[in-house]
Amino acid sequence: MVQVEVQFGTVESMFKDFCGFRIAHYERRLALGIEIVLVSPNRFFSHRRNSVSGMAYYDIAVKTMMAIGLDCPIWLVGIEATM
Repeated sequence: MVQVEVQFGTVESMFKDFCGFRIAHYERRLALGIEIVLVSPNRFFSHRRNSVSGMAYYDIAVKTMMAIGLDCPIWLVGIEATM
């Protein structure tokens, strides 16, 4: 099974997604986890700067994955704003 999470929320929410992927993989219910985040929320939500405080984004997702050392397959996808 493939599980997809689109995260336009906080870094904490993204971390919970990663933990969910790990648990599902451990229980043999997950072959691949896909996490989709913005590359640069500040640019995408330039008109709402206060709303992006603490928002998950691509670089922090990469650093988080490396720091916690997940041993399950996760494909990280970054969406770039084209405005």
